[in-house]
Amino acid sequence: MENSSSRVSLVVAGFFAIVLTMAPVGFAFAQDADGEDVPEQADAAVQNISGCWQGNAFNDSQGETSILFFFAQRRNKIGKNHSTFDLEGNISLHGPISGKVKATKFTFKGPVVGTGFNPCMIKGTGFFQTDNSLSGNYHYVGNCFEHQFTGGEFSKVVFLGATCP
Repeated sequence: MENSSSRVSLVVAGFFAIVLTMAPVGFAFAQDADGEDVPEQADAAVQNISGCWQGNAFNDSQGETSILFFFAQRRNKIGKNHSTFDLEGNISLHGPISGKVKATKFTFKGPVVGTGFNPCMIKGTGFFQTDNSLSGNYHYVGNCFEHQFTGGEFSKVVFLGATCP
């Protein structure tokens, strides 16, 4: 009899070992207000902004101008190898960007490329509008044009398509 109860114990222990090793890694529980364990909820859906976007921009040194973004997005990341920004005006600024996309906004940053200025970086935040456009702001970090400008904002940036013209 002792032998069969040992076998049952081994089978039960083996079953629990299998269940524990087969459970998804990272599966977590949070505690609700009553102290009970409940499965953790996933983040809100990430917006898809892949493709080409163009709209209005205001730059503190150039006034009204236009901005063009190309976003290569994978999950919640804006990929730095293929994503770009172009800010047109008296002085054309452009460069690669990287960043993150969340449910209500996205952030981006990257080196500014152009002529006649010291190297610097652009950093910005964009927001998703109810009319499916993007708006936001940006600023420069570093000695862009010997501190002649610091940043600006963009609005009515609309989706043009999967590729840019």
